[in-house]
Amino acid sequence: MKKGLIFLLAAVLLIGASPVTQANPTTAPLSADQASEVLQKIAGDWVINLSVWDQKNEKPSAFKGISKIFPFNSDNIMREQFEIPQPDGTTLTGDGYIRYSHSRKCFEFAQVTPAGNREVLMIGKYSPQHNTILFLPATKSENRHSKPSVQWRYVFFEDGSFTKVVHELNAQGNYAISSYYHYNQASTAEM
Repeated sequence: MKKGLIFLLAAVLLIGASPVTQANPTTAPLSADQASEVLQKIAGDWVINLSVWDQKNEKPSAFKGISKIFPFNSDNIMREQFEIPQPDGTTLTGDGYIRYSHSRKCFEFAQVTPAGNREVLMIGKYSPQHNTILFLPATKSENRHSKPSVQWRYVFFEDGSFTKVVHELNAQGNYAISSYYHYNQASTAEM
């Protein structure tokens, strides 16, 4: 009787889980044209509205800056350079590259080190169902069962804008939004 009940419970759990696995199929690698199409979504001159949360405050700090994202050496590599003025008079700057690696079958975010070497920091998979790229750290944690400490999610919208949402693990082990970048096409007057 007890074995029969355990078998029945296991069968119910497997049947209940099957729609979840069917709803999240593995993403097939992108062709060169598909990868280029995704990368073209981020190309352009942008106004960035940035919201940053720190763990102490519930209200985010808001900043506004500019970004230029353009092809670098090929349509397969996009370079982003951004500037976001800070309240203390300094400027937050960034310079990075996003490309699709056909050998690794994923997107890569890289920065150039002071020595001039390219260092891949994040790797990402595109979900056509959700029109997003989810980036995770390129280096694996020593504890392979632990969650990555950070993830970036690029979300593309019908109006041509997109967001980069940065999630970090909080003290409870859950992901919380630490920064939210909203990219809107810049008009000439804004640049």
